[in-house]
This record gives sequence, C-alpha cells and structure tokens, in this order.
Amino acid sequence: MLLVLLLAIIWFATGKKRLSLLAFFALLTNGFMLVPDIAYTVVANLKPSDYGILYIISVSIIAYIKNKDCYKDRLYLPRYTIFLLSFLFVSYLVSVFLYHIPAFESLKYVRKYILLLAPFAFALYTTEEIEDTIKTLFKITVIQCILYLLQPILDMQLLTGTYTEGKTPLFGIISIPRFYNIPLYLWFFIYYLCYKHDTSDKYRFFLVILMFLPVIVSMHRSHLIAYISVFILSAAIVHLRKSLPLVVILLVIAVPFSSMVSDKLARNESLTDIKGAFEIDYEDFSVGQDGEATFTFRVMHFYERMDRVLEKPITTLFGLGYMAEGSNYSNANFDFFIGLEDEETGDIYQLETGDIAWSEMIVRLGFGGIIVFMLYYISLMLSFMKDRSAGYNRSAYCGMILLLILSLTSMMIMDMSNMVLLLAVYEILKRKEKEQNASIAIK
Repeated sequence: MLLVLLLAIIWFATGKKRLSLLAFFALLTNGFMLVPDIAYTVVANLKPSDYGILYIISVSIIAYIKNKDCYKDRLYLPRYTIFLLSFLFVSYLVSVFLYHIPAFESLKYVRKYILLLAPFAFALYTTEEIEDTIKTLFKITVIQCILYLLQPILDMQLLTGTYTEGKTPLFGIISIPRFYNIPLYLWFFIYYLCYKHDTSDKYRFFLVILMFLPVIVSMHRSHLIAYISVFILSAAIVHLRKSLPLVVILLVIAVPFSSMVSDKLARNESLTDIKGAFEIDYEDFSVGQDGEATFTFRVMHFYERMDRVLEKPITTLFGLGYMAEGSNYSNANFDFFIGLEDEETGDIYQLETGDIAWSEMIVRLGFGGIIVFMLYYISLMLSFMKDRSAGYNRSAYCGMILLLILSLTSMMIMDMSNMVLLLAVYEILKRKEKEQNASIAIK
C-alpha cells in the first residue's frame, strides 16, 4: 500500500486529482476491501488510517508550497472539530504523564482521530472532483455487494474481513457460511441510492435489492432492523407535520394490544436477553453462559468497564487511557472478567470488542470524551438536517443515525474512515451553501 500512497501523492502533484482522491479512499478501506491486511505491514507496520494521515499531510504540504493561500475561504471544518482534537490531545498527555502509558503506545491509538482533519485535503479539490469520487465509490460499493453475495455461494472469502467457519441457518430455510465483511460504505450508499443517485426507477429498484441483500445475508438482526427503521424515520423527518398525527394514532391503536404483544415477546429469546441485561450483575455473569444473550453480554461488557472508570474523578473525565490490547500496561492494570475470548491464549480481551462501541468510548474517552465526541457528531448530523429532503443531506444524516443506532452492536461509529466520507459530503454542501448565499446577495 506504500506504492499506492506514493502514486496518490504523485497523481496529486501532477494534476491527476480524481485518481489521487480515489486512491486516498482506497488507502482507508484496504484497497476497497480487496487488499489483504499484510499489504499494509509488509514495508512498515502501519494501519489504513496511517496511510490516510500521511496522504492528508503530504498533499497539504504540496499545495501550500505551490500556493500559500490555498486554504483561503476554502477550508470547512465542522463545528467542535478543534474542541474534540484538543480534548484528545489533553487526554494523550494524561495517558503519558499521569497514567504512565508509553508515549508511542498511546499515540498508536489516538492517531486515527487525525483523519478528522481530512477537510484540509478536500479543500484542495473542486466540488466536481469530490462528487465524481463519491459516484465512483458508489459504483465500487455495488461491486462489493455482488462479491459479498458470491461469498456464501462459493464458500470463499472475496472481500477482506472475517467470517465464521461452518454454516448458519438463514431464516430456518437454508444453511450458509456467515460472512461479517459487509461493504464498508454500505451504511451511506444505500441511502445515497434512494435519495441522491440519478438512476431510473427500474434500475433503482434492482440496486436497492442488491444493496440490501448483504444486510439480510449477514444475519445481523440488529442491522436489519436498524436499516429499515432509519428508512421509516427518514420519511417521518421529511414529512414531520404530516407524520406526527399518524404516529399518535398508531400509538393509541397499539395500547389495547400492548399486553397481547408483551405476552408474546415474553416467550421470545430477545426479550429474555434484554431483561437479563438489567437483572444480572456483571460479577455474576459467566462468559459463555446463555449463548444467545448477546444484548446481556454487551450491557455487562460496558457496565463492568464503566464501573472501573467511575472509581476516580480523573478516569471519569478522561477514561482509562490510550493503552494497547495485550500490552504490558494493560496486562498489569486490567482484569476485566467479561469480554471476548482469545482463541489462542484463552484469555479475555480487556479492551477490544466488535460488539459495542460504547465500551471503547467509556474506556478510552471517559464521560468527558463521550460528551465532546457526541457534541461533534450530533452537531455534524444536525448540519445535514438543515435541508431534510435534499439528496446529499438526507443520505448523510440517515447514515449518521444508522451509525448511532449500530453503536450498540458494532464499532462502526468509531471508524474514522466513515467520518472521512461524511466530511467529503460536508465539504460539498458547505460550498453549495456558500454559492447559494452569494447568488442571493447578488440579487
């Protein structure tokens, strides 16, 4: 991937900006999920985010050398960006000088947030170049969906990511291999297709089915419910005044049937799982008990770590630090009981989990960091909701609502490559808003 980074920088310097920007996203997404992880570590032990950061720094320096006014009236940083990065920097100092976590070890975690400075790169491109890149990313995501659906048919991994060995029943009809490597930007482009992308209704219907099938085939019930819920919520947001009376009527109608529904759900494993989350103390929760109790596991995983964070005022504010999983510091300071099991050693992962983002937030950021991060996130989402019905706006805030819902079951909201895509959309919308304001002023 070092070669791709060098090519991206050369393309930028020589004016081939569309290729350069597309390469930037390739660096962030494991070559659009086609390049094995080893390609990132064969020359240097770097992550996709590291290559993205190096790209942002490189093109910014090149542009500044060519034109010292390259950012004049062109840089759009979302509200609270500097506030969030400043908090993270202070947290880094706390980790190093108060918690005595090695400086490089702390940097290895916090560095991914530098990607929030991606607007410094996007400012160097025209609106058309950014929009063309997003259209290309959409086409790539469609191809990824096809490859994803071929995986269980061929019983072969075609995209980078993880899958389970053996087969899992799908709706009790057929057993297929379960792959977790859903296309990385599907959470945005499925709404982009519905609300923004220019295509005929016939092809749109086909593409919606094609892009929705990976959500079904992945067998993530929470993902399936979340995607559908956001579609419904989006319709309600756009038609707020019209939909509110309908929601009230539905609630009134639902009241007489509430006891009937609750009795039925009481016999369902999901509800038992949810009840268990509030009845079991984490100290009594056995790892591996109630194999289907995934919600209980997530709540207990978060609760155990929150309990540790609340022990001291400084950890309550800043979290437990930016240490690495399995490091000497982690092994010496943590003995969390609930967590995923390392298949090789049999030990419990103390920090890493793909099941709930809030566990990482509470450990790494503390309550202070969660508040600051949510200020940034919600503020960005609300900026997209200024024009609730517009294509880019609607696609972006639907995607952000989805990520927020899925934070209870995944780490997607903490993946800064997802934020980079949103920042590209933010750049486009701010420019169009500026152009619109300028045209109004002229009139």
